[in-house]
Amino acid sequence: MLPFSRDARKYEQLRKSLAAYRMVFGQTRQEDLVAYLLQHVGPERIEGLSTQLRIDPGPPDSEPG
Repeated sequence: MLPFSRDARKYEQLRKSLAAYRMVFGQTRQEDLVAYLLQHVGPERIEGLSTQLRIDPGPPDSEPG
């Protein structure tokens, strides 16, 4: 692709759309997800969000009876 061509802009738009689509359906590519988050959220908030939104696939903690 030539720099500043319409194809370059369309490619970037397509890449962003694909990243959003994959996030919605849980099929993210990690590098696309990280790039998207860094661009839209910022590194200072990512750490807090990662602990808040983390999914633990382990068994739930049981409370003593």
